[in-house]
Order: sequence, then structure tokens, then C-alpha cells
Amino acid sequence: MDGHRRGAVVLLAAAASLAAYGCEGQVSPEAKQLWQSGLQAYNRNDDRTAIVCMDKFLQDNARSRWAGRAFHLRGLAKYRLKDYEGAKSDLSVAADRDHEPRVAAQAAKALGDLAYERDELALAENSYVRALERMARGETGSDEAMYRLGCLYQRQGRWADADQQFDRLIYVYDGSALARQAARRTHCTAWTIQTGAFDNLGNAQRAAGMLKTRNLPAEVRPDLRDGQGVFRVLVGRHQTYEGATAALPDVRKHAGDAYVVPTE
Repeated sequence: MDGHRRGAVVLLAAAASLAAYGCEGQVSPEAKQLWQSGLQAYNRNDDRTAIVCMDKFLQDNARSRWAGRAFHLRGLAKYRLKDYEGAKSDLSVAADRDHEPRVAAQAAKALGDLAYERDELALAENSYVRALERMARGETGSDEAMYRLGCLYQRQGRWADADQQFDRLIYVYDGSALARQAARRTHCTAWTIQTGAFDNLGNAQRAAGMLKTRNLPAEVRPDLRDGQGVFRVLVGRHQTYEGATAALPDVRKHAGDAYVVPTE
């Protein structure tokens, strides 16, 4: 696929980063308890209560060192409620908290996720770059930011920049699931449409043959990466992501699960 991962997974990772912030900073015990109540509400998927808690917290603590994490948490809750503009506003404020680099990094990463999933690629790129500049090596979410930034560069036709991100991910997170996915996307220079992947060559050839009878330029290509031999059925070759997505509806008339992938 095009590097999209489920928003629920992204938000779960964000919640883990929120819980790890610690308790430094000058706010009252009551304010700390209010923030913790908001976090607990968020973790049990009670986003409206989380927002109410953060609203109350920010009324008296908007200039405190905890304000960034409050904007971050409220932004995540709004995102889950599909209040995208509200989420974008709060996450942007949190991402600008330069004196709280960890908060800023995680908020920038969340803002990148929101923008990426809504195809706002310029904002996504800027946010991921800012997040990675602040993140320590191996920090939670940095692998996702590297991977999505690489996918984003591919969509823009910036293949060399994409390979740089993927190579970095493979080096830092060697052996991880995302590193393996990144390895499958390296050295690509165009786009195609995948209609299926088969363990058996004969099945792949039959699937490709059926598509050819529909006047689709299908081919079978062996894929031996990850140590597993599969035979992918691919249709067409396009120089741009937009060209491939424009061709996708016609292919899906005959292969409903078809999707766009990069290719060498």
C-alpha cells in the first residue's frame, strides 16, 4: 500500500508517549491531577472528557511547562473525534514548544500523521522533518516518521530522498517490521498496480491471464525479498503516483482489492 497505517495504531503510540512525559514542571498538584484525569479519559477512549479536562487545565496553566502536553493530548482527542481543524490547531501549538523538545517532537509527529492521512503532503513533510530533528535515536514514533516521510517522498517523485529515509530506517531499526517494509520500497522509480500475490506461479499466471483478456497489461513478477518467494501480479507502469491512482478504478472493476505500489 502507500504507507498508510491505521490511525488507531498511531494514536495508541501517541498515548504511550504522553504517559512517558513524567512529572517535571511547575504546576499545582490539582493541575497535575486534572491532566492525569484527562490522560486516563483519553486512554479509555472517552475523548470528550479528555478535552474538557484539558480545557480546564489550560484555563489556568496555558503558560506553564505542562501546556504543550495539554495541547498535544487535546489535539489527539479532537483528531479521534474527527475534529481535524481543531486537532491541527492544538498539535501545531504543541509542536512549537521549543523548550519542551520531547513534547514538540511527538506533537509534530502526530501532526504529520494527521496531514499524511488527509493528503496534505506539504504539511506532513514539514511536520515529520521537524519531529525527526527533535527525536532521539530509537525514540517512540521515529520509525513511523521515517517510513512515512519516505513514502511521501516517493509520492512526490523524489526517489533518492525516499531511499535515504528508508536506508536510515533499515539501519536504525534493523530487523523490525517497518524496516522490512522499507526494504521492499527501496530502489523504486515508478508506480504500478498490484492485483494479487501468490505462492504458486501457476495461480499467478492464471490471474494475470484473466486480466489480459480484459485488455489490461498484466504481468507476473517474482518477489524473493524477506526470504519468502511470492509471485506478484502487476498491471501497468506509471511515472507518477497520480497517474497510477487515475488508472486504479479501471483495474478494480476486475480486481477489487487492487492497490497502487511503487516499483523498480
